[in-house]
Amino acid sequence: MSAALRGPELLLPWESSSEEDRRFSRILGLFAGGFLVVALVVPLLPVPELPQEPPRAPQHLAQVILEPDSDRAETLLKVNHRPIASGTRLRAFTGGGGGYGPPWERAVER
Repeated sequence: MSAALRGPELLLPWESSSEEDRRFSRILGLFAGGFLVVALVVPLLPVPELPQEPPRAPQHLAQVILEPDSDRAETLLKVNHRPIASGTRLRAFTGGGGGYGPPWERAVER
């Protein structure tokens, strides 16, 4: 009478059983099918038209106002080539960019 000893079935961590392979294939098929359905249906959905506003002109970065505190205030454009009388008040708005910090604290040579 000979008895064959059978050892434990050894599986390495990266090996999978046929049951796990079938389960993975089923889950993968369900996700792929769901993705395919969504990919086919989404392009068919109606998309509302967004109202398009006309493009607005950009604001001026610099502006010169002639006689700003009077009834005759006038904004000058760079195409207004005209003489300005002595004593006329001007107010200029610029985009800045004068440097870092107060001017009296900056080095003169910079």
